[in-house]
Amino acid sequence: MPAVVEYRYRYESWAHIGGITRYSCAQFPLENDWWDATFPAHDGVRKRPPLFRELDVYRIMQRVQSGNLDFDPAFNQGDAAWDVAREQCRANPDKRFVDYIDLGPQLERAAQGG
Repeated sequence: MPAVVEYRYRYESWAHIGGITRYSCAQFPLENDWWDATFPAHDGVRKRPPLFRELDVYRIMQRVQSGNLDFDPAFNQGDAAWDVAREQCRANPDKRFVDYIDLGPQLERAAQGG
């Protein structure tokens, strides 16, 4: 008799801001390759991993806090930047994920309480 098993997957290494600054480039491509294989794009639209969505929310919060509410076309180019970060991490597994994303310095400051 077949059984259905539900397995919830979570990126434990970035569960809090301090964790994301320690998220390794060795782990990032592996988890995202798994995500893309598990949740393939439909009609050319990729389902974004939870971390991607968390960083989008952080970007929006920063824009609101700075008073800059103008539309930024680069904001919607996140998929390409995400793929670049993944390949940079794949080539440099000894580095950290934050070394290859635009929010790296802000996340480091936030993790230090600044």
